[in-house]
Amino acid sequence: SGKWIWDAVKASYKDGENFLDFFYGAMMLHDPEEFSLKDRHGYYGAGMYGHYVYKKNAAIEPILAYKINDKKNAIYTMLESFYIGARAYDKDYHSFFYDATYVKSFGDYTRLDAQTVDIDAVGLHADAGYNFKSIYTKLGLGYTYATGDDPNTRENETFDTVFGASDKYYGRLNLMQWSNIKDAEIFAINNLNEKTRIKLEYHKFYADEPSNKWLSYTIPSMQNDHYGDEIDLFGTYKYSKNFNILLGVGYFMGGDYIEEASSKNDYITDDNAFGFVAQFTYDF
Repeated sequence: SGKWIWDAVKASYKDGENFLDFFYGAMMLHDPEEFSLKDRHGYYGAGMYGHYVYKKNAAIEPILAYKINDKKNAIYTMLESFYIGARAYDKDYHSFFYDATYVKSFGDYTRLDAQTVDIDAVGLHADAGYNFKSIYTKLGLGYTYATGDDPNTRENETFDTVFGASDKYYGRLNLMQWSNIKDAEIFAINNLNEKTRIKLEYHKFYADEPSNKWLSYTIPSMQNDHYGDEIDLFGTYKYSKNFNILLGVGYFMGGDYIEEASSKNDYITDDNAFGFVAQFTYDF
């Protein structure tokens, strides 16, 4: 729900801790003035996501996906995109931990000038650190990267996030996407007890290609690439077997990119941003 809505179906095959997920979906178009059972979708897509545990606390997850839109409309350009990649992680390798994801996309993309070009884009995330078990604390470094479109090449290098990606990799205020980004992160996770978990993270965001897209904005001739910095503090508490609480706060400090962008686009301000979230879940 929210900004993006999919009509979708998923089938899973499980064997112990291992599984394969197969999915097919179509992104719904938003038009509150019209009802249609035919002209109601933008992108169509399908894919596979696997999970293979090769030892305790460690797994490999292959990724395959396909997305197409063969009819240009006011919201979605024509494209046929393929994705291939994998995730590998180990939560406890002699007290060290790592988590890495890499996805390559390729295919065909139709520009606004009606020219069809090749897609050549990459997205990756990696983090690693050490678990100080005596004080129940993990310290780590992370890096997230996704290509933006280089205006000096014919190919379209903008990585378009496949079918969505977790914002835990690049801040918690939803000011960034897994596209046209370089994000250096440092974080600390403390498990005070079996019921309480607190995570503090600091992000430093840069554009891969400043004149390429940031969120829904494309501003030509941008000179600065520093989006800004973000600090997030999130905590979860398991109050009982069925009741869980999540509280979080984030603060974003705009960089030179935001300051320059605000001087060129009236919809962008260079004010700092603040966000707070509270979530309560009950299982029954």
